[in-house]
Amino acid sequence: MPAKNCDDDDDCDDSPLTLREKKRNIEGKKELPHNNIDQSSQLSPPSQKTRLVITRLRSRQFKEYLSLLMWKAEENAPGADSLKAAITTLSAKACAEGKQYTLYNRVAPAPDGVWIDMSDANRRAIKVTSEGWEIVDHPPILFRRYDHQKPLVEPTRISEEEQAAAASRLLDHTNIPKSDDATRLAVVCTYVSYLIPLIPHPLIDPYGPTGAAKSWLCKLIK
Repeated sequence: MPAKNCDDDDDCDDSPLTLREKKRNIEGKKELPHNNIDQSSQLSPPSQKTRLVITRLRSRQFKEYLSLLMWKAEENAPGADSLKAAITTLSAKACAEGKQYTLYNRVAPAPDGVWIDMSDANRRAIKVTSEGWEIVDHPPILFRRYDHQKPLVEPTRISEEEQAAAASRLLDHTNIPKSDDATRLAVVCTYVSYLIPLIPHPLIDPYGPTGAAKSWLCKLIK
């Protein structure tokens, strides 16, 4: 394999495809945005066979991705210094030149409703509006995921009567008396409100003797 032409690059080396060149390929083919928290990211654009993936540039996942690119090109692993230099440059480029996105955890606002991250392997989300809901295979850039998050169960469509019953079904597993309609309604309204982003949310502070399932109630709502 011939060496790379260095006529236009005084700072290149003799390898046919260096980590520096891979960095340029990423800059040209991938979007390098930054988010509202503290990290720059790399986006893999979606297609019919792939999903949009948001990855922290300083994460282990992205370092392994860069290493894989070099291995496929040269069957050689990059050094730690080369990886660090490439990632630092990409991070600076993302923060200085990339578009900024606001990322949310699990729920995000929409102009006509809300988004709910399913956190599944297919990166899907649920769009909820006043007209109903739908599962979207390729949602916009909205969510930051954490390792502890579990995927949601895929929802099914039910009648309005069943929806009303399902909203309070959680209370069947608590010690709240069925005769206490006010408390039961307050609890239902509280945990339903947690699916609405960017509003003040009430806090539940259960009280009772030891063994009254106070912690169990909080765990159920979570």
